[in-house]
Amino acid sequence: MTPSTLTVSSALGDYPVTVHAGVLTSAAASRSYLDELGPDHVVVADSRVLRLYPGSPWFLDESRVIPFTAHETAKTLDGVQALYQAFIDRRVRRSTTVVVVGGGIVQDAAGFACHTFLRGVNWWYLPTTLLAQGDSCIGAKTSLNHFTSKNILGVFARPGRVLVDPEVLATLTRVERASGCGELLKVSVMSGPEAFTAHAADLEAVLAADPDACARQIEAGLATKITYIEDDEFDRGRRQLLNYGHEFGHALEAATNFEVPHGLAVAIGVDFANRLSAGRGRATSDFVAKVAVVTRALVTDERVPRLRWAALLHHLARDKKRVGKDLTVVVAHGFGRMEKLTDVTPAEAREVAAGLPYVHFTDLGDAGAEGGTTG
Repeated sequence: MTPSTLTVSSALGDYPVTVHAGVLTSAAASRSYLDELGPDHVVVADSRVLRLYPGSPWFLDESRVIPFTAHETAKTLDGVQALYQAFIDRRVRRSTTVVVVGGGIVQDAAGFACHTFLRGVNWWYLPTTLLAQGDSCIGAKTSLNHFTSKNILGVFARPGRVLVDPEVLATLTRVERASGCGELLKVSVMSGPEAFTAHAADLEAVLAADPDACARQIEAGLATKITYIEDDEFDRGRRQLLNYGHEFGHALEAATNFEVPHGLAVAIGVDFANRLSAGRGRATSDFVAKVAVVTRALVTDERVPRLRWAALLHHLARDKKRVGKDLTVVVAHGFGRMEKLTDVTPAEAREVAAGLPYVHFTDLGDAGAEGGTTG
């Protein structure tokens, strides 16, 4: 597999994203990057990745390595403070580069820490999950949770370089790869019918961790996302369409105490948004059904806990991009036809949610569950 590089244009400084098989594990594949990096660096790495790849060229000098436990509870100010102390202990300076290795949780916490430590130190990112490789590794967003509010704190902090190794996806579980495919599903629908068809055709191969199929879909997803972030880097307009599937998805995660993996929650949120559009007479039933086939394939091995609609609505009403008194939901009226709705009522959302086959709400018979929670 020949390495390929995309460049993200940013007001914060352009940065390359290179898809290079073996870059995490192979001395030959990593050599030029380590030479470029130089000796003044430390590595923040997911503890699980450290156990899986103890011989990685990036981890050979143990004195430089800072283990990090990737859990939502660590994606907080407490987790960031632990990184600050580790940076102090290892004498990180403004000239030091921090190499961040792991999934989105490690990226969020370490990226935030790098941006705020010494008013900013350079960092590189080696994403190791499909969610991170195909989505969060670009865009310069780092987000922290605050109690039950997901991604409510954050800064724009872009890495100096991104290195993507699709071979490491073989160590993930099928559910973890399916979670990554939830984000890839989102951008494929946003890109258009050809991208969605290609994603659906590659789906089983990606779920089986075929590196060529993974590389294809990662590159396609990143190429689509780049068009949004370069057009609206700081999320004031068009980039907000990337929240497609996320309003309902984030609410589902929070209402189940993060038992539902992020990408699978997004895939269910995509179906919710499509059904909402169809209910308003915009999306066709054929479009909704085509996308739902992929969603069903992704969530087939995931059991969503029973939950109360009132609990999910509580979090849906507190989405950070909500404007006005009603709910905000990005919907697709068809492939590549996106719109941000700001007038979705709790009653309308409840009716759509009741039709979702993946989620069982225990209180949908309670009329009081739809009101009084959006203030």
